[in-house]
Amino acid sequence: MRLADYIERTRIVNLDLLPADSRTALLESLEKQPSLAALEPSWAETLSSVPMEHLRRLSEACRNWREREDTLRRVLSDIEKQGLSIPSSEALDRALVPHKVEALARAVRLCPGTDNESEDHRTKILFACIDAWSGAVNLAIKRGELACHLHQSHPQAQRFAEYARRREALSGLAGHRWLAMRRGERLGALSIAFTWPLSNITALIETFRPRMGEKIREMTTDDLVEKFVVSHLEKAIRGVLDRKVEDEAIRSAVSLYSELLSSPPLCEPPVAAVSVGRPGAPLGVAVVGKTKAVLDHALVDPTADWHQDVLAALTGHGIECVVVPRSAPDQDRLAELRKVLASEYAVHAVRNAALAEARSLVLHQHPELKPAVASAVVLATRALDPSREWSKVNPVGLGLAEYQNDLDIDRLQIALKDALILHRWEHNRKTPTSRQTATKTQPKVPKTPAGRPKRIVGNPLVKSLTDLKPGMTVQGVVSNMTRFGVFVDLGLEEEAMIHISELSDSFVSSPTEVVSLGQTIQARVLGLDLPRKRVALTMKSPPPKRREARRERRAPKNKADALAQLENLFKK
Repeated sequence: MRLADYIERTRIVNLDLLPADSRTALLESLEKQPSLAALEPSWAETLSSVPMEHLRRLSEACRNWREREDTLRRVLSDIEKQGLSIPSSEALDRALVPHKVEALARAVRLCPGTDNESEDHRTKILFACIDAWSGAVNLAIKRGELACHLHQSHPQAQRFAEYARRREALSGLAGHRWLAMRRGERLGALSIAFTWPLSNITALIETFRPRMGEKIREMTTDDLVEKFVVSHLEKAIRGVLDRKVEDEAIRSAVSLYSELLSSPPLCEPPVAAVSVGRPGAPLGVAVVGKTKAVLDHALVDPTADWHQDVLAALTGHGIECVVVPRSAPDQDRLAELRKVLASEYAVHAVRNAALAEARSLVLHQHPELKPAVASAVVLATRALDPSREWSKVNPVGLGLAEYQNDLDIDRLQIALKDALILHRWEHNRKTPTSRQTATKTQPKVPKTPAGRPKRIVGNPLVKSLTDLKPGMTVQGVVSNMTRFGVFVDLGLEEEAMIHISELSDSFVSSPTEVVSLGQTIQARVLGLDLPRKRVALTMKSPPPKRREARRERRAPKNKADALAQLENLFKK
């Protein structure tokens, strides 16, 4: 099946949005290339008029089409080796996803065909088999359940204990829970068992039997259900769930990567940065100017006077803000560093993922620098020009996808590279035609009278963590987003965190569905860990309000509603 036919059948993308005069050539090029990124630069101008969201869907359609074609080639090769006749093109086109292609191969083995059967008759038989299998899969997902058994003797058993407490319906299974269960299963801490709605599946197959061919009609219904459906159902459902949550994880990673590439500069040059490595390692200090030139640098030994040495290295450059890594092997020193710097400068924390790769690029350009100093240069340039600097490193190394080690890294890599190309194309569309326009559109950091970047003033009574109390409502700015939640700047040295499960009263698959970088939000303090300097927030409605909302939904609005509820109660 050609890519154009696949898109027409699945309706993932509206092909009418692609340029009519070059649509066919574009889709033919995509069939030969692994991704949209491979089309650059020859197709960039042609696709400049296509909305970005449709280009993202086109990228996803290409990945799905390629996976289906790979499965089909393998299945057809097996059919030929077994000496069976290849199904008609109409039958092949009926199987649009890999598990349906596998079902088609089983149908060919169960219904090998006879000399007196016409090709059209055989195609109809295969149609019925594929439709019966599709219905069985849909029933399994809609009414099937799973349960996890915890192996108590496993060293990591307690880590996965929460997944063995109840049966879960497949229809409402959250993606992150399935990924966690799969990881527990791979580690040997869990066993996953499925329960199928066999009576419903049997009834469904019975309705298709008359159309599934003479060979199948010779089988009993129970035998047919077992051989054609049940013995293959677990593998198929696992594949469907894996693919569904993997697609969700990849979409979420692409969204976070796009947010990262679109991040505005954190501060204006010159900017300084301090890198923190493992305990006992020297700290790197770098001052970077307007053209990203290294104006000054220093290597600070972690001695008793390291605080003064760091401050001395920053003096005399007109610096207003200092950048530090978001995390470090020596977390205690990083926390102490932020406290020292906060007395003199505005401090910004920058994600330090893929730092080794970015550092090697700096060392290649400046071989005279020490690795710790090169790390500081990376942090500073990421604060000055996020879009350019994040695009320099392999996006997979940023760890943006949930349970990334459990995903298909090749698919993730292609999706993130496509996201980078789409970001570049979108940036080119918005590029101003004059320096004056660029000056107007570039975000500026607000200044206080002293020339320092403004800190949040929404919490005037909160001066330290000890001023926070559980249940208190606070204002903050989203400073960073990850696959498991968001970090919030409350105007303190320490950032607070909102777990993804606390972002909304309803299920959220990605933080980007609720908030965006730089957004000012209202949240409640959920918990405090003062010794570890951690704050947990929530954006969920207070429990009483949720209970009141449920009561309000249940409460009868008038006499007629009350009578209707009473009647329903008697029916139950």
